[in-house]
Amino acid sequence: MEQWHLMQLAVDSSHGAPFVHVVGELTAVSAPRLLKLCEGVLSRSAASSLTVDLSGVRHFEPEGVAVLLHVRDLCAAAGAALVLGGVSDRRGALPLRVERVLDEVDGRSTVEAGPVLA
Repeated sequence: MEQWHLMQLAVDSSHGAPFVHVVGELTAVSAPRLLKLCEGVLSRSAASSLTVDLSGVRHFEPEGVAVLLHVRDLCAAAGAALVLGGVSDRRGALPLRVERVLDEVDGRSTVEAGPVLA
């Protein structure tokens, strides 16, 4: 029986820079959808940042979180910063392998958003 990995994505650009809301599971199966969405958003935007809000993610897999490395690279190529939201207050509670990938994503072109308003 195939396991379904559910993820809902929404984009809000009403306040200028695009804001991607992620809800559900960030896994190896669902992550390509996030990457494709971010790629499309960046191709249509000249904003200096892209915020990815992970506060609604209830299940993380290291392979799914690794897609954020690709999103960070897409942002850098577009001259934008990747802003992660909804993870700083969860650090320490996530699996160690997920934490390691998030540590790798953190860098010069990635910043942590403050509290994310839903």
